[in-house]
Amino acid sequence: IADSPATLSVRDPNGVQTELERLPADKAIRMLGVRLAPNGNNDAEVAYLRSKAATWAERIRTGHLPKHLAWQSLQSSILRTLQYPLPATTFTKDECQDIMGDLLSEALNSLGICRKFPRR
Repeated sequence: IADSPATLSVRDPNGVQTELERLPADKAIRMLGVRLAPNGNNDAEVAYLRSKAATWAERIRTGHLPKHLAWQSLQSSILRTLQYPLPATTFTKDECQDIMGDLLSEALNSLGICRKFPRR
C-alpha cells in the first residue's frame, strides 16, 4: 500500500461518491459469508469456523436435547454452516480435522455413539 498510494472510490445507490478502504493482501474480510484474503490465506475463515464449531459443541454438551433433536441440530445447523464456505476455500485435511475435532466428539457423544469409533 505504501509503495503504490492510491484511492479507490465508487458511487453508492444514492449517487454519493464513497472511498473504499484499502487493505493489505493478507487481511481477510467477510464477503458473501466467507472470510477470504486476496493472497489466498484461509486463517480467518478457519478461526471463525473453529469458534462456531466449539460454540455448538459446548452448547450440545451442556444442553439436554434428545438424540433425535441433537441429530437434527447437527445436520440442519452446524454442518450447513461448515459446508457453505467449502467451495470458496482451500482448507487442508489438517485444518478440516481441526475444525471438526471437538464438534464430532461432542456430537457423537450426544447421539449415543462411541466418540472413539474410527472414522477414517
